[in-house]
Amino acid sequence: MDPAIIRAAVQVAHAAHKPVFAHPSNHAGTDNALAGGVDVLAHTIPMEEGFTADELARMKARHVALIPTISLFADEERKFGGTPADAIAVTKKSIAQLKSYFDLGGTILFGTDVGYTALYDTTSEYQYMSQAGMTYRDILASLTTNPVTFFKTPHTGRVKKGLDGDLTILNADPAADPKNFAQVAYTIRGGKIIYKLVK
Repeated sequence: MDPAIIRAAVQVAHAAHKPVFAHPSNHAGTDNALAGGVDVLAHTIPMEEGFTADELARMKARHVALIPTISLFADEERKFGGTPADAIAVTKKSIAQLKSYFDLGGTILFGTDVGYTALYDTTSEYQYMSQAGMTYRDILASLTTNPVTFFKTPHTGRVKKGLDGDLTILNADPAADPKNFAQVAYTIRGGKIIYKLVK
């Protein structure tokens, strides 16, 4: 997409106080998205070897957030006839690309492509984020305080009197193993239980 078109869409969205997400799959898409002023890159670009140094610098300078969605790419290989080796290769590239931006101090947000994919289990995503060098506290921040700061929603993201009663209760400690972030016992929204693990 031409950067001028992206820029026009971004201007309309920002005028309505809405963030803009882009889903580039290569350098051309990434460069155009950055030139157009998008706010979030919704996944890495493992079709390429890595983000360029210039792309990383522009992402950081413009405070662009990255949602890794690493699990997506192995599933894409499965759906479209790739081999297990292909799935491993794209996953390794995506982990390395996440690491390159995380190491630079870039904002990382957790997310999935559920709806487009049927990957409802987030276990592998947490494992991949850990392999990219993110501690359990970094992953926790990607789920909580990073979105609060990035999207400017101070009424949520923390446990404090007067804030929204949005909580996730886990069955296991993510400090022991990051995949335990996927061990959800309860989800509470606005102080009401909306999900309870049935054993």
